Amino acid sequence: MACAAQRRRTARNHAPTLALFGSETRLGDPVAAGAGITHNIRGSQVELIPGGGHGLLWQLRDEVMPRITGFLQAHN
Repeated sequence: MACAAQRRRTARNHAPTLALFGSETRLGDPVAAGAGITHNIRGSQVELIPGGGHGLLWQLRDEVMPRITGFLQAHN
């Protein structure tokens, strides 16, 4: 759970934000983390990637990289 100071910092973020979480991560609850991001960062985009863990970029590179590059191109 995010502390109050962290929530205040993220609420000040006005930059386009993409957060990708692996559905199988063991380092926290990805659904709760995503909900916290969308609640605290207006206009943020959160995606839960099925089958991915905490090392999402290395585990599912071919699925993750197009999402990242597409997000960056859309916000260029």
